[in-house]
Amino acid sequence: MDRLVTAAEQLSTKFETHSTMLKQANNITNDILDALEETAIMASWMSESFLAATTKSWWPFVVFPTASLVLGSYGLPPSILRNIGLLAFGEVVGFIVSSSDQLTTHLPHSQEIKANFTASSV
Repeated sequence: MDRLVTAAEQLSTKFETHSTMLKQANNITNDILDALEETAIMASWMSESFLAATTKSWWPFVVFPTASLVLGSYGLPPSILRNIGLLAFGEVVGFIVSSSDQLTTHLPHSQEIKANFTASSV
């Protein structure tokens, strides 16, 4: 009888331990799923932001200064003035690219240019 009681206690203890470990695994899995959902939402938002060409976007302000700095300084000795100038140039180009849609709507004959462009691309 004592062996049966001892076996039942051990089984109960193992069951409680296993149950606790399953709850912890479930909590960890839920945390991972929450993180993945947030990551998917952010990735979707960034993809839409990167590929959005209809409104002002932030990507030209990052890509163009970086590209002008890397390409303009390649193989040359370091110069803080040149780097500042290249970054400023990249920001100006980024601003122009980001605002190109707004600029074309304010230019005269821009609607004709857009119509011709869309007609020729079809």
